Amino acid sequence: MSETVLTIVNDNEPGQGLANDWGLSIHVSLQDGRRLLFDFDTKPEVLEYNMPRLGLDPAKVELGVLSHRHMDHAGGLSYIAKANPGITVYTTPDAAEVAREQGVSRVKVNDTGGVIGEGLALTRPLPAIGLLEHGLVINTDRGKPILLVGCSHPGVDRIASLASEIVGGRLHLVIGGFHKPSRSELDRLAGLAEYISPIHCSGEQAKDYVKRVFPGKYVGARTGSVLEVPLD
Repeated sequence: MSETVLTIVNDNEPGQGLANDWGLSIHVSLQDGRRLLFDFDTKPEVLEYNMPRLGLDPAKVELGVLSHRHMDHAGGLSYIAKANPGITVYTTPDAAEVAREQGVSRVKVNDTGGVIGEGLALTRPLPAIGLLEHGLVINTDRGKPILLVGCSHPGVDRIASLASEIVGGRLHLVIGGFHKPSRSELDRLAGLAEYISPIHCSGEQAKDYVKRVFPGKYVGARTGSVLEVPLD
């Protein structure tokens, strides 16, 4: 059986031979062959440069998820919309117009969370600092659920708690931006997940804390990293 494969198309930390800026985009290849993008970085030219060099074809991406409306997650969406006009993108209610402005014609709004496809679900959008944010839950065939988060403005532990309710248990991996979380947030997250991969806006202090306090849970990643799930 094939794995679920996560490829970091862009993160704040550069990867050799790849373009880089402040932003986040993660490509997901599911076990059944479906492909999706979670967030779309800041600049379309970064995605346009990196995707072919990572062996990724934007025309084969079936759906996208925009975690929230900030442009370091939505700015490259125009490239995807042009390369794949038929793509469906799921957004929070306040990010729908951002997606349309970037050229997406098929925008689906997540009001309450729930299943968006086989093995795929969105958490209920949570409010924070004048915006709404949701996470993407991937429930793999091996019962190793993954949570992808954008910036976790409402708190990565809160989003992970909602994801845990969706899957009915512990998460295998939480990856994405944690927005410089407190130690207590990371402690709570560690109780909800087997593995933790803080990237993008998480901050070096968060990475160092997880490495030191939960060394067996820490998973490092940057632009160009490829993670095959399950990790163990």
